[in-house]
Amino acid sequence: MKKVAVFVEGQSEQVFVKYLLHLLFGYENISFECFRLVADSMHIVPYKYSGYGPTCHFLLIDVGGDERVLSVIKERERSLYGRGFSRIIALRDMYGETYRRRSPRTISEELNAAFIKGAEETIATFSAPDKIGLHFSIMEFEAWLLGVHSALTRSFPSLTTETIQMQLGIDLACVDPQTEFYHPSSVLKSLLAFVGINYRKKQSDIEGLCSRLSLSDIEEAVQGGKCASLAAFIDDIRDSANA
Repeated sequence: MKKVAVFVEGQSEQVFVKYLLHLLFGYENISFECFRLVADSMHIVPYKYSGYGPTCHFLLIDVGGDERVLSVIKERERSLYGRGFSRIIALRDMYGETYRRRSPRTISEELNAAFIKGAEETIATFSAPDKIGLHFSIMEFEAWLLGVHSALTRSFPSLTTETIQMQLGIDLACVDPQTEFYHPSSVLKSLLAFVGINYRKKQSDIEGLCSRLSLSDIEEAVQGGKCASLAAFIDDIRDSANA
């Protein structure tokens, strides 16, 4: 059985990946378990899943901070390879405190490229760089949720396409959230506030949104080249499970 470790910066991303795995592979072919890193110790998250005769097992690790993703992987990569893991995938937001200092209020493609290059140079110092896939959600994971706009309108009937356009001044069906929104979580928070939901990135918030997603929603988010960071992440997940 193939084994893949996915390191994410926070709880939101971990919940999303959990649902994404079911959408991509169904319920029979995979198993996974979730952990949260607290003070350098792994704590099991009370949710794990195993289908009947899974062909790939995923280890989902929330490291508790965007700056920690690569350092945590470096500390644990050799141990994971020794336990039979053939692939390590890293996911973190592009947006963060460092980004805000260097480019306040403006998406900078040049800065995005610099962040990616710096992370790739760090990975090049690891024991097996070719086994590690690096992914930035641009600018934040919430951009991917804004990309599945039909899921939002389906889940919240009062949040119509017209209402969204009135709130944002744009049509979510036409724009690429990855290049349109500097701080996507604040945009999502504003939209959900319109339907009486206080989005605080809590587990219940993310579970409530992700549980409504379908595979067609995910496909919609990446159509026409939109949300390229999500498309690349999905391809890596699929390829790692099927290699």
